[in-house]
Amino acid sequence: MKDLNLLTVTLSEITAGNHSEETLKKTINEIAKFFAENLNLNNDEVAILLTDKDKEVLSFAAPEYLVNSGLIPTNSSDAFASIVFTLDKKAIDNNFNQQKHLNLFEFIKTPENKIKQIWKMLATTIKVDGEKLGVLELSKKGETILEAGDDFTNEDLDFVVNAMEKLAPFIKKVMPVNFRGKLT
Repeated sequence: MKDLNLLTVTLSEITAGNHSEETLKKTINEIAKFFAENLNLNNDEVAILLTDKDKEVLSFAAPEYLVNSGLIPTNSSDAFASIVFTLDKKAIDNNFNQQKHLNLFEFIKTPENKIKQIWKMLATTIKVDGEKLGVLELSKKGETILEAGDDFTNEDLDFVVNAMEKLAPFIKKVMPVNFRGKLT
């Protein structure tokens, strides 16, 4: 689904009733699919990380294969997501592979049984009314830089930030108050 208005209607329906773990997963998956389709990314290039109730760790809510892969301390100076979260910023890094970063999660094989390096990264904080809920990371991966494709642009960043402002309330609505950082 590429249309933001249609997605908000869908998310309104998904989040209207019972706020279970399944509702949270459906909400996250619809949002991840939206960004993948609009920015021409593979599903494993859209990461949604949510923080625990004490704002001490981030954990993957998407992609599915990383959901229980580990926690990232929000005070980590090596994790791009932690820096974005702590500084409450948005960022593009089209030379991400050259930066010092926590690359542990790049060594986890994708569902296609491949290990792909992250070459480019775009990220923004997920927040509602000033409360930080997590981080959206969009990446371009590949075995080579050519396979990773074009750079992220400022227009991409503006689109992501504006869309996330409209989508974050749906995450907040279904995120458990006592969320501990893992979905299963």
